[in-house]
Amino acid sequence: MCCRCFLVLPRFDSSLCLKCGLAHDQKSCLVDWAKNLNHLFAVFAYEDPIPKWISSLKYNRNFVTGRMFQRFILNWFQANREFLRDIDLILPIPLHPLRLFNRGYNQAVYLLSRQKTVPVDTKMLRKKSWTAQQAGKTKKERMANVKNSFEVTGDLSNKRVLLFDDVCTTGQTLFEVSRILRKAGVSHMDALVLCRSLKVI
Repeated sequence: MCCRCFLVLPRFDSSLCLKCGLAHDQKSCLVDWAKNLNHLFAVFAYEDPIPKWISSLKYNRNFVTGRMFQRFILNWFQANREFLRDIDLILPIPLHPLRLFNRGYNQAVYLLSRQKTVPVDTKMLRKKSWTAQQAGKTKKERMANVKNSFEVTGDLSNKRVLLFDDVCTTGQTLFEVSRILRKAGVSHMDALVLCRSLKVI
C-alpha cells in the first residue's frame, strides 16, 4: 500500500464512546447491546474502502487483503500490550459448522493468526444454530436472527475475555454472545472488531 492510501484509511476515532463506539452525549453509555461489555475497540471505521476489502476476503478468498488486515490487527495488539496483560483469552465469534465448511475458514480466527500476545480459544464458543447472513437486515431482524444461536462449551468462571469479530454494525451478535458469556460467569469482557459502523441502523 502506498503512503497516500495508508494515510487516508478510515481509522476508528478513539474519542467515541468506549462501550458502544458511537458518538453520544451520555456520560454513561445507555446502549442496550453494549451493557455487558467493559470496552469496545475497533481498528477502522466501516467506511470505504474497508467494506469492499472485507467482502473480498470473506467471499472471494482475497488473502492479499487478508494479510494486510492481519498486520493491522497485529499492530493493535502490539500497541495495547499493557491493557492486554490482564486478559485471559480471546474468543473469536464462531461460524456455524456448515458455513465454516462452505467458506473453508473463519475470517475472525484468520485475522487473529499473527498475534501471539493472548491465547485464542476457538472451542469455548459454538454457533449451534444456522442463521441467515446479518447483512441487509434491520436492527430488530438482526436481534431475532442471532437470538439463542450460540452456546458456551466450557468453564469460563471468573475469566477476563476479549471477544473478536470482523465487523460491528448494530452490535446484536456481540450482544448475544456477551449475554451468554455473562451467564457463564465471565467476570470482565471487552470486544475488539476490525471495523465499526458509525451509522445507527
